[in-house]
Amino acid sequence: QFPHTIAASTTGSGITSVKFEVNGVVIGTDNSSSSWTTQWTYPGSGSYTIRAIAIKGGTEFASAPISVTVL
Repeated sequence: QFPHTIAASTTGSGITSVKFEVNGVVIGTDNSSSSWTTQWTYPGSGSYTIRAIAIKGGTEFASAPISVTVL
């Protein structure tokens, strides 16, 4: 097991933070102003669903989920 970087980007403006979820659980929040990332050390083999949730003006905008299978 080793950490992986999960990143999100946007073409819009006004994003104040981005939350990262794996299987519906928040694993990190980035409050930077341009390039949003977090580290994830996966718990082992299995299937995982990852998504980013951008926060702008108190409203959340979720990305499409990405499915990952770890063997």
